[in-house]
Amino acid sequence: MKKAVFAFLFYVVFLLACFVLEKIASSGACNPGLGFLLFLISPFISAVLFIANGFKIFKGKNENKISAIIHGIALITFLVVFYLNIYRQ
Repeated sequence: MKKAVFAFLFYVVFLLACFVLEKIASSGACNPGLGFLLFLISPFISAVLFIANGFKIFKGKNENKISAIIHGIALITFLVVFYLNIYRQ
């Protein structure tokens, strides 16, 4: 359960950092801001964490499957947000 709380707090802090960096260096018409760039790499970070937890579960070193579920949900959420933003126009 401790790893699941850590995974959830990681995404909360990650999204807060995206919002703060977007306020500090906001996006313009032709240039992305720091918050947007951080949010842009979020699916890759989620995928790496999800795969790493999947391997740990597969090898039997990690009994906490909730953290892998949290990373999977975050990955799906980020991909859906990007898909909706790309094809919204």
